[in-house]
Amino acid sequence: MSDELDMGAYRQVFLSESAEYLQGIVDALLTLESDPDDLEPVEAVFRAAHSLKGMSGTMGYEQTASLTHTMESLMDTVRKREQPVTGDLIDVVLRATDTLRDLINFEASGGAEVDPELMVQELREHTEAAHGGGATQRAAAPLAGEPVVAEPEGVVTLSVTIEAACQLAAVRAYMVLKRLRQLGEVVGTSPSESDIDEGEFDRTFTVSVRTDRPGEKLAEAVRAITEVESASVVEPEATTAADAAGVAAAPAATDAPGGAPTEDEPDRDAAFGRAAKAVPKLADTQTVRIALTHLDTMVDIVGELVIARSRLENITDRIDEHDLTQAVEEVHRISAELQREVMQTRMVPVGNTFNRFPRMVRDLARDLGKDVAFEVDGVDIELDRTVLDEIVEPLVHLLRNSLDHGLENAVDRVAAGKPERGLVRLSAARERDRVLVSVADDGRGMDVERIWQAAVARGLAEAADRDSMSDDDILLFTCTPGFSTAVQATKVSGRGVGMDVVRAKVEQLGGSLAIRSRPGRGTEFVLSLPLTLAIIQALLVRSSGHTYAIPLGAVTEVLAYDDLPVGTVDLHPVLTLRDGRVVPLDTLDAVVGLDEEQRSPIRSRNIVLLEWGDSARAIGVDGLVGRQEIVIKPLSGIFAGVSGLSGATVLGDGSVALILDPRALFATGEASR
Repeated sequence: MSDELDMGAYRQVFLSESAEYLQGIVDALLTLESDPDDLEPVEAVFRAAHSLKGMSGTMGYEQTASLTHTMESLMDTVRKREQPVTGDLIDVVLRATDTLRDLINFEASGGAEVDPELMVQELREHTEAAHGGGATQRAAAPLAGEPVVAEPEGVVTLSVTIEAACQLAAVRAYMVLKRLRQLGEVVGTSPSESDIDEGEFDRTFTVSVRTDRPGEKLAEAVRAITEVESASVVEPEATTAADAAGVAAAPAATDAPGGAPTEDEPDRDAAFGRAAKAVPKLADTQTVRIALTHLDTMVDIVGELVIARSRLENITDRIDEHDLTQAVEEVHRISAELQREVMQTRMVPVGNTFNRFPRMVRDLARDLGKDVAFEVDGVDIELDRTVLDEIVEPLVHLLRNSLDHGLENAVDRVAAGKPERGLVRLSAARERDRVLVSVADDGRGMDVERIWQAAVARGLAEAADRDSMSDDDILLFTCTPGFSTAVQATKVSGRGVGMDVVRAKVEQLGGSLAIRSRPGRGTEFVLSLPLTLAIIQALLVRSSGHTYAIPLGAVTEVLAYDDLPVGTVDLHPVLTLRDGRVVPLDTLDAVVGLDEEQRSPIRSRNIVLLEWGDSARAIGVDGLVGRQEIVIKPLSGIFAGVSGLSGATVLGDGSVALILDPRALFATGEASR
């Protein structure tokens, strides 16, 4: 029972690290396919597969260990240049990675059985094909007890001693083994690795590593680890085969569960040495894995704290009590720091999501018979984890459309004077309090006039309105449910199919979608997304007795009515800005749909200048309440049919203010005229 509990404690860590290794294999394979002469990606696959094999063996996941070893054998033929890197070879290793992912999940969960035998057999066939159909030869291993004179070629043995004051000797020993696995193959330890994991050693243990790096370099890398007292090379001497390989073979050295011998691996390429990185000190890398549900709960609690803080500040405005004011100011400072830290824990690099798309693009491009270069930029830009998870489906739609209908086939590209290889780019960039995620291609572009004619034919627009609509506005008709200009459907879908899903999801997140296209040059889809969905800075305004919140990211300036000249265009009020731009001017009452008799005259208003994307608009309000941090609460079902609102918030006096959706403010501008 205790063994079961002990393994359960490591299972989640194993699954998390396995996911990272699997992603590393996929990334390396895609890099290798783009540059078959570069051996470094091959070494990266070896390192990841080798680590997986060792971890799986330690956990007792025999099928996983066996499959990873078979993958290593195939990649060994690539490293030895015994077979070329082809699309078919990359295909089979990628499929093996998929099988490995399923196998790890099932072996770790004890669920339904996944049989990897067909995948193993396919890998072996590709391996044997490189040897002219012969079976892979294995180096004969000496029998236990058989004397040998020296260490096997390329094997270095280190004696490592942990400091006497170290409280977690087993953890330090694990770090030593992990570091050495980055520099070579751990082929044995004394005492056994299981004893080392349990801390059953007297500060000192030995490790045998197969590597092409000098022994002293390995010792230096080990000595750099915190609380390692010493590490030195053990000179080879006459001993037994069991001693030469270590008293107990490390799990990573087994060919398959059951102790079958492993074939000798050739020396590592010099690129492997360059790829190795120094291991940071443990004190600099301590982390805690926490479930997202806990973070969601923490954000909700902090939101309630912000509301309570606002109420306290409202009370201090009415009660002139010095001590109370000081206490509330301290609460404000502490809660603000807590809020920043909690929100930061939810921010993750977009690369965590973007890294899943190169494989998808590569596979789809091969299915379509297209040569495609896929570029990813801005992977370090951070976004709220919830927002990031929600945009996966929209990005899949956009990438599939770009590949299928955005990019021409090779013949058409060459005829148009373009490179035969098409380009698709996925990028992220920060703009004020938002993140812009873009999917762009250098394909044929979208036919604006064809889209316009389809929109008119479907009754979505009047033919007479063409001159008043920009090309970008017309392109957004493709986001109408069921809208498509494709002559015939494909298995991937036509441009526009699924675009309604993209726009709906982005707007649900409080973002907006823009489409830009140039005929013959390509198309770009830009998703403008909020950094977070929970707590935002807002400008509180009053209009006809109601308080509204406008997200501060959309507010450019606040003006008095008399500050700038107001005129009319087509009988509609407009405001001329200092830079000469003319923007429409509306009252907030009109935007939210109040009846004419309920609206205040525009001349009594303050003017809030809003900018959203490339558009600007002026909104007249009765008065300004001030800037405030607000907690976004979802609206109940009774507001389902009301446009222009993105949520509600509770103010310090306990009243509720509706949060205006800047995107909808611009969308309703035409309707209010």
